[in-house]
Amino acid sequence: MGSLTPEQVEDAYRRYFPVISRKCQRMLRNANEAQDVAQEVFLRLWKSRLDLRDAAATTAWLYKVSTRLAVERMRSSAWRAEAAGEPADALASGAAGADERADHTRALHELARLL
Repeated sequence: MGSLTPEQVEDAYRRYFPVISRKCQRMLRNANEAQDVAQEVFLRLWKSRLDLRDAAATTAWLYKVSTRLAVERMRSSAWRAEAAGEPADALASGAAGADERADHTRALHELARLL
């Protein structure tokens, strides 16, 4: 199976991004963090060799990857807050992590450029 075409990824992005973004927002309780995680999911989809013709398999893959990334983000945020002596809620509210958000934004712009 070959790489995904830009058209396939763009179609999947339009179809599934709102759902994955909302799911991440429910988990993370932060719109910016949720957008970052959802964007990372689609960057990984773009790099994957997933057969997008199977909607059930695509949805399952997106949910699995987004859940794993959101949990990693929560763990990372809690760890960074503890190390800095800040409450974890400060990170969740967007008080920290600007560099990480900027990296994800750059990656999303690159994906958009390629599409």
